[in-house]
Amino acid sequence: MMSHLDDGLIQELVDGEVSSRDLPPIQAHLASCAACTARLEEARELAGEAEAMIGWLDEEIASTGAVAPAPDIAPQPRVATWPRNLAWAASLVLAVGLGYTARGGMVQPPSPPTTTLDRGATTEQVTQPTEARPAGENRPTERASAPASSENQVAAEPQAASPTPEVSAEEATRSARRDADASPVPPAANLGR
Repeated sequence: MMSHLDDGLIQELVDGEVSSRDLPPIQAHLASCAACTARLEEARELAGEAEAMIGWLDEEIASTGAVAPAPDIAPQPRVATWPRNLAWAASLVLAVGLGYTARGGMVQPPSPPTTTLDRGATTEQVTQPTEARPAGENRPTERASAPASSENQVAAEPQAASPTPEVSAEEATRSARRDADASPVPPAANLGR
């Protein structure tokens, strides 16, 4: 005895695709099995309904004339992209220019380091010299606490820690006057002398 027919074999029977050599045992099983016979009849009804629907659709299409024409799709005009790219480039240049201007233009070179030494009542400002001087002129001098006459005054480099002789107040005043007369003073600063 044969087991129940599978769905693939039932579909082949509906479509008429079973060979004549394989057909006698299948027909014998269908005669003895009510469940397989019911499944075969159900598959045949479903196939008949599908064929009827296809026929109905064919009639509907034929009665309307033909297949509806595809709608006309007008090509979209091409939009030029170069104005947009130019606007982006101009915005970038403007942003860089504003950033440069806001920063203050060109970067100024750093000023030489400044050290302030406190010696009691007088204060001396010492900066690194910008040009070399003869060895004899590199000794520190004491100045009276007068305002500086120029922003860029350069004092001599301090000597190594060697004992400095005590200088009297008169000698210090004379030395300060001599240094003030020797220092380059702008013409506007000379008006007060």
